[in-house]
Amino acid sequence: TSDHIEDQLRRLQNQSFFTAPLKLGALQLGKIVFARRTPAEFTSKEKKALLQIADSAALTMDHIAKLDQSE
Repeated sequence: TSDHIEDQLRRLQNQSFFTAPLKLGALQLGKIVFARRTPAEFTSKEKKALLQIADSAALTMDHIAKLDQSE
């Protein structure tokens, strides 16, 4: 599960993580975890950018699924 993956990632020392939902409207497709090697917290500006990346990834996943269904 995604919680298990997050727990495993946190066991790595000297790393920072930020988890963002992969959502299409109210539907949650999953989560994406961003990591960096330094133990510093992600800033609010970084989190905002990562949430935008997650939104783009969710939209891309939806487009791919719809393309697969049409074939």
